Amino acid sequence: TLAVTVSDSTPSITPMTASFDKYTGASGYADVTTTMTLNGHTLTSIQNGAATLAAGSNYMVSGNTVTIQKSYLATQSNGTTMLTLTFSGGATKTLEVAVSDSTPSISPTTASFDKYTGASGYADVTTTMTLNGHTLTSIQNGAATLAAGSNYTVSGNTVTIQKAYLAAQPSGTTTLTLTFSGGATTTLALTVSDSTPSISPTAASFDKYSGSLGHVDIATELMLNSDTLVGISNNGEPLTAEIDYTVSGSTVTIATSYLATQPTGTTNITLAFSGGATQTLAVAVSDTTPSISMMTASYDRYTGSLGHLDITTAMTLHNDTLVSLTNDGVPLTIGMDYTSIGSTVTITRSYLAEQSVGTTSLTFTFSGGATQLLAVAVDDSTPSLTPTTARFDRYAHSLSHVDVSTELTLHSDSLVNISNSGTLLTPGIDYTVNGTTVTIAASYLAAQPAGTTSLTFTFSGGATQTLAVTFNDTTPSVKPTYRIEEDSLLGVILHIDASMLVTHVTPDGTTVQKVRIPDIAITEAANLLARAAHSQLIIRVDTASDIQVELSGGAMELILKAAPGAMLQVMGKQARMELQASGFDLASLAKLMGVAVADLKIVTTMKQVNDDIVKQLKQVGVVTGFHVVGTPIDFQVHIEANGQIKSIRDMGGTYLVRAIIHNADTEPGHVLAVYFDPATGSVVPVPNKRIMREDGQVEVEMQAPNNRIYSMVSTTKRSFADLQGHWSQQDVELLASNLIVNGVSKDQFAPDVRITRAEFASLLVRSLGMSLEKDQAYRGFADVASDAWYALAVEAASKAGLVNGISATKFAPHEPITREQMAVMIARAQILVRTLQVTPDGAEDAQLQTFTDMQKISPWALEAVDEMVASGIMNGLDPTQFAPAELATRAQAATILKRFMQNVGFIDG
Repeated sequence: TLAVTVSDSTPSITPMTASFDKYTGASGYADVTTTMTLNGHTLTSIQNGAATLAAGSNYMVSGNTVTIQKSYLATQSNGTTMLTLTFSGGATKTLEVAVSDSTPSISPTTASFDKYTGASGYADVTTTMTLNGHTLTSIQNGAATLAAGSNYTVSGNTVTIQKAYLAAQPSGTTTLTLTFSGGATTTLALTVSDSTPSISPTAASFDKYSGSLGHVDIATELMLNSDTLVGISNNGEPLTAEIDYTVSGSTVTIATSYLATQPTGTTNITLAFSGGATQTLAVAVSDTTPSISMMTASYDRYTGSLGHLDITTAMTLHNDTLVSLTNDGVPLTIGMDYTSIGSTVTITRSYLAEQSVGTTSLTFTFSGGATQLLAVAVDDSTPSLTPTTARFDRYAHSLSHVDVSTELTLHSDSLVNISNSGTLLTPGIDYTVNGTTVTIAASYLAAQPAGTTSLTFTFSGGATQTLAVTFNDTTPSVKPTYRIEEDSLLGVILHIDASMLVTHVTPDGTTVQKVRIPDIAITEAANLLARAAHSQLIIRVDTASDIQVELSGGAMELILKAAPGAMLQVMGKQARMELQASGFDLASLAKLMGVAVADLKIVTTMKQVNDDIVKQLKQVGVVTGFHVVGTPIDFQVHIEANGQIKSIRDMGGTYLVRAIIHNADTEPGHVLAVYFDPATGSVVPVPNKRIMREDGQVEVEMQAPNNRIYSMVSTTKRSFADLQGHWSQQDVELLASNLIVNGVSKDQFAPDVRITRAEFASLLVRSLGMSLEKDQAYRGFADVASDAWYALAVEAASKAGLVNGISATKFAPHEPITREQMAVMIARAQILVRTLQVTPDGAEDAQLQTFTDMQKISPWALEAVDEMVASGIMNGLDPTQFAPAELATRAQAATILKRFMQNVGFIDG
């Protein structure tokens, strides 16, 4: 037997496996050792794959112990690192090191954030931690520690960085360091961007002056990112696209025309984007328009006034120069009319003295095209006289044989003296001064020669004014033939003899018999009028048909002094007319015409119209359905003075008598009165009635507010088929025959159809004989078209105070009228003609209290309804019901109008 002793001297290591934790805070972060059994061999090298470890740095050998350095192991990848130990005999052994890393980590380690709140990237940033048994202790941004709970939150392994914190970071990379309980740190790299839409520039300037280089559109570029522009506003008011601004690509242009409307200062224009962002374009608005320091000034043409000075204004030119100075387009001459030194312009007083009293507007024109206006209020405080002319009659019985007075307008002056051809008048004897009234004594004037005497008034400031007194002598060569009687019923009657009449040709070529009433006759008549029971003066001319009567202003003053409420009647052979003495504003008329009141001539004319007008009226009658009776009479009143003639169309709207003689046997049918306007061809019935004159003649007496052409016409009785047996038949037929109402057709009246507000207003105006004339100054109702058939009637009714609208701008012409509305209109018409019948309060109340629906009457209509019921013009629908809101019919309207016209004496019944 061969006994073989087998041995193995192959070098070996113990242990052959190990583990290493790369986390420096872990217990496994340590050198790895293994013990070699060399069996006479030596370690020659250690390799990691193809790489040889460096003895002394990657590993150490001490005796039989090999130590792999942790610094080396820390560089290895997680997993198994196979280290091969090679010995001198060629043998190798492998040390398997399980490399791990328990360092806490996050995922992801990078993120992005968009600071624009409208972007999808505007959100909290999260990362997930792998803690490996550790805890998060803090997060830092540079040296700043984030606040847990506000800057970030931790939920389980998830860390959330709040968007509110991130929004405060600058654009770029923000590196956040997360520190863990073992001391490990890791970083989260955040790319912070801002896609908020922006504009460039954000500030601009604009000059409102059109002549400036800064008067241009303003453009700004948009950086939209993914947004769009949705609107532009200024202090909440949106700008209008394509007018106030335009957008072309990414360029927004604010229009000059819009910017020019903004006030000087900063205008903040807000641009709004689709994501909700806004940007502000701050525009510094300035105005370098050249200006003048004084826009208004005053100048007094009176050389004695403190205001008689040059006018100076300072210009703010900026970059402009003054080009010209004009007045209503006419250039002023530099050096004569004005001077310009530096920025100061002086308007010379010599130029200003040539300007009319009122406002002189001087236009400054500058090189850039701008203009400025200097409004100069030109006054003239030169003392003046009113009137500057007068008449004096040497005839002692003339009303012009009186002291001559003139009013002084002194301003700041005083009267120094009065002279006649250099000879001073004696104060207190030749003239007196009472306040601003200077009175030249009749005794002084009577001593002056025939012709014109010029009296010179001298004032303290050096000014003079002249009062030219013209002397005449109306002493009659033959005593005028007239007769005055006092009548207890009629008043005072002045009978004019035919010898006082002279043939006079009027401006239209017709002839009349004219009489100038002598002042002595008026003096006698006024003495009787002062004590007469009836304050009326009748001037009677029985010998002529076409007459003209002239009274002096002094005569009218004398009549008013004797009887302030006096009526004046002019009675001719064929017609008569009534005047209200107080209806003439003599003082205003005299001032307007530049004379004394005594020098006014008040002329009344009653004459037959010419054949052409008669023919025109007859043609209208053929169409309308009437025949002309007799010859129409033209009633006129005018004022003459100082070569001027002023026509008096009415006496303030007062209804006065006009009358025409009518032989009742000459015409068949129904006779009534109308006024006729040849210019328009319109015929309007006039309130009238037939009366018997004291001489036995019948006349048609008209109540009319105007002086114009009046005529009598005859109509046949008018009726309608649908009125037969109707309760209103008689009333409607009467008004139809008087041309007040018409049917809806030739034979139909439609009595039970509702009547509108416009229709009733038209009927009321027609019943009052009011003229229909367009007043250009009248501002009517928005719902009354100017060409509507009722427009002029509504205008006349509105101006006379008969109607109101349902609002300030609406009349509601087509709405049916209610009974209470109708009552109000009729009551106002009664006031207009001044014949409202007053009934004691108790009777009125008793009448209204019989109606059980009294409380339904509107407060604004209560008084009118009261008056209408008390006067018998309106009744209830039955004894207990007034029915104020009931809609009126055409028949009811006609009946109420008839009663009203009878009540005020406008129609025979």
